[in-house]
Amino acid sequence: MSDGVIYVKKTVDDNPGGRAICDFCAEPDPIATFPASNFAVSIVTSKGSYTQEYNDDGWAACSWCELLIKAKDVPRLVERYFVIHPLAANLLPHRRAFLRGLVSTQFELFFEHWTGEVLPPGPAVTP
Repeated sequence: MSDGVIYVKKTVDDNPGGRAICDFCAEPDPIATFPASNFAVSIVTSKGSYTQEYNDDGWAACSWCELLIKAKDVPRLVERYFVIHPLAANLLPHRRAFLRGLVSTQFELFFEHWTGEVLPPGPAVTP
């Protein structure tokens, strides 16, 4: 692994036509958008440093994640990510632990930068 920027937040899936997905768990057809100001997550490991940058396009959320966001329940959002999101499937334990730390930090920072607004779903965008 080398230094660079990696992206976990993605509002469109990889299928042709780009179906809108939840930025928290990747479920299709988000029902709400949660605006947040720009922020970045940086992690340094023995294999390199990694930075994820998030813009203020808003975070798409499915109905379950919307409830968890409104409850400000970071632990359950993280658990949902690991049950639903395809990036979390079939990971080796050390990679799962790394991703858990990254996702937990990402969601905690989301709450620090969330404007408090809840909007209808917006147009699908890619990072």
